[in-house]
Amino acid sequence: MSLMKYIRRLGTLLRQRVHGVVKGHRIAFIHIPKTGGSSIGVAIADSFGVLARVLPNRMVYVNAGASMDAARLGGDELVGYREAVVRYFMQLRQVRYIGGHIPFSPAAKAEPGCDWDFVAVFRHPVKRWISAYYYDRFKESDHAKIDQDIASFLSTDRGRNWGCMYVSLLCGKSIERDVVDQRILDEAIKNLGQFGVVGVLEHMDRFAADYQERFGVKLNIGVTNQNPVKSYEEREEITPELLAEIERVCEPDMAVYQAALQIRKSSA
Repeated sequence: MSLMKYIRRLGTLLRQRVHGVVKGHRIAFIHIPKTGGSSIGVAIADSFGVLARVLPNRMVYVNAGASMDAARLGGDELVGYREAVVRYFMQLRQVRYIGGHIPFSPAAKAEPGCDWDFVAVFRHPVKRWISAYYYDRFKESDHAKIDQDIASFLSTDRGRNWGCMYVSLLCGKSIERDVVDQRILDEAIKNLGQFGVVGVLEHMDRFAADYQERFGVKLNIGVTNQNPVKSYEEREEITPELLAEIERVCEPDMAVYQAALQIRKSSA
């Protein structure tokens, strides 16, 4: 074991003595890009304690790059492929935690006796869209890297479909921005109501409290994967007209975000 892994595991042991560990629950954490998901995912995994990390096949992480390549090789749409992967791991009794850029699985959740809690944290969609653009534009990794200016990217299918990312993840399948209608939005919001804990990045204190109430463990959330550029508000290339178009593209996800805010308020 490397020194860093040893130190991390020791820290987890100390935290679990203070905050406890998740017992009797199985959690699937939907890590939505640029919503603080890297830090939150680590904190949730840590909340299961060291033993869950040591025992084989207790903790599962769906790798973004590998799942994207596998879907491409099989000619599958990405969100639907990842949903199938989630369904598979949910059937393995030894698995206690699934994390990664995964979607909700309506089929698995509807299975009688399903004992999985889905957890997700959402962010204001326009802020998430812009943060994700700058992260993918200027990150060092070539995985899903963007090589276009923001106005050009917004006009692409990928850029437009980012405006309904929440909808796709909640429906468990890739959905094109231009086909989102009220029926699809209703389905996404209905599925959101089946989650164990729903949070919003702008109110992480409430999310942490809801998590502790649901699972009996206090989260210790750090900070990882910070954006390599400054706040979008400081960037001259985002004109009022461009911002208005991003807001229009993100309207479907804004409906989901508003529903998430209502769930948070009702649980307060």
